[in-house]
Amino acid sequence: HALVVLVHVDEGEELLELGGGLLRELLSTRLILTCHRAEAIPSALRQQGELWSIVALGLYMNDIKLAEHNTRELFEHMRPRGGAASDLLYSRVIALHLGCEGAATTELPAGSMAALAEFLGNQACVLQTLDLSFTQVDTSELVAALRTNASLTSLDIRGVPHVAELQTVIYDALGQLLLQPDCTSRIGYLRCDAFELPEDLLKLDLQEVTLDPSATHLLAGLLKYNSTLLDLDLTASNLTRDGVTGLVTALEYNATLTALRVKYNPALDEHAKSLLRDVAAARGGPHLSIELR
Repeated sequence: HALVVLVHVDEGEELLELGGGLLRELLSTRLILTCHRAEAIPSALRQQGELWSIVALGLYMNDIKLAEHNTRELFEHMRPRGGAASDLLYSRVIALHLGCEGAATTELPAGSMAALAEFLGNQACVLQTLDLSFTQVDTSELVAALRTNASLTSLDIRGVPHVAELQTVIYDALGQLLLQPDCTSRIGYLRCDAFELPEDLLKLDLQEVTLDPSATHLLAGLLKYNSTLLDLDLTASNLTRDGVTGLVTALEYNATLTALRVKYNPALDEHAKSLLRDVAAARGGPHLSIELR
């Protein structure tokens, strides 16, 4: 374990209040100084360390049980605004992790969920990654907030109790939202109980994984905004005609995928296969190879 000391500095004179001996003691540990202007830190002190410019931050609060007033205050601080200096670091948070690491679930109180929904619905929201894994949340309120959010690109809802109970409803709602032509949401990466599509994944292998039609619908919605996945294998995955319709809609927007495998899905008739061939032929970017047999 290492002691890390974080000190915020507005003016260089504030460091004098620490005293020379105390400052030398702090320098012997891992001392992090934050400031809004590099000039606020004396040059002699800057030469003893590294100067970094903070562009974005991640806030990891996994397995931490927060009271309602704490979470409401947190989301209030994270709302971007031209205000007090203490809010500036919070407003640069682009990744928020509230989920649990284990199988046990934690609960986000109703008031906290309302504050999160309000934060996500704010037009100035800059959050890109949200981890709610194994956290009890109001899923209907979450979906409603995502309808107006344009910043979020990655979401983790693994083990969320209400999603497990109402999986078909939640997956369908998210899929329909993302596939709308005038959709505001831009989520292209998601971890859920049916599959995991993280940001760095190049190939998603769901061969012989029996997917509920709602999960396929959700996957199609994500594919619309995903810009990293190259290979999607849905061989023998219970793909239906409606699932193909969603995939075709997504592929009209997706310009990254280069291989789609849908063999051994008996529900696909010749019309469904023709739709896939047509959307591949109309691709203006990289060639899209589709395996149908």
